Amino acid sequence: EAAKRFYRLCGEIIQERGFFLHKYNPDGTLGSSWHPWLSGGELILTTGVAWPASDKKLRRHIEELAEVGVAGVVLELGRRYQQVPQVVVDVAEAVQLPVVELHREISFVAVTERVHRLLLNAREEGLAFANAAHETFTSLSVRAASAQEVLDRLRELAATPVVLEDLAHRAV
Repeated sequence: EAAKRFYRLCGEIIQERGFFLHKYNPDGTLGSSWHPWLSGGELILTTGVAWPASDKKLRRHIEELAEVGVAGVVLELGRRYQQVPQVVVDVAEAVQLPVVELHREISFVAVTERVHRLLLNAREEGLAFANAAHETFTSLSVRAASAQEVLDRLRELAATPVVLEDLAHRAV
C-alpha cells in the first residue's frame, strides 16, 4: 500500500520532462522549504509551479523571501501563471522586492552559469588588481621610491587623478 501511494504521488508531481520541482510530504503537500539555505542577495529563478496555491500562503512565501534578503524574484510565466499573481505584486511592492516577469521559457541553468561566470570573472579581476597593487607598492617601498613616483604608480593603477594632501587637507 505504501508503495502504491508513493507511485501515485510521483505520478501527480513529476513534471512532463520528468522532474520533481520541490520536496513533498507523503500526502502531497509541500515539504520542507529551502528558505533556510538562503543567506541573502540571491536572485530566485522560478516558474512558480511549487508556489503555494492559496493567496495567504503565497503572501507569506514572498514575505519570507524578502525577510531572508533575496535580491529579487524572476518568474517565468506560462507553466502555472499567465501573469504575476496580484498578491505577489502587492507584497513585493510593500517590501520593495523586485519581481521580474519573463514571457518566454528560458534555461535557468544557462542563466545561472552565466551569472556565476560573471561573478567569478569579477572576483578574479579584483584579485589580479590587488596582486598588481601589492607587487607595485612593495617594489616601490623596497626601492625607497620618491613620493612623486608612488603617486604616479597609484594614478596609473587607479586610472584616475590622485592628489596627496597633508593633515589639514591641503594639496602637497
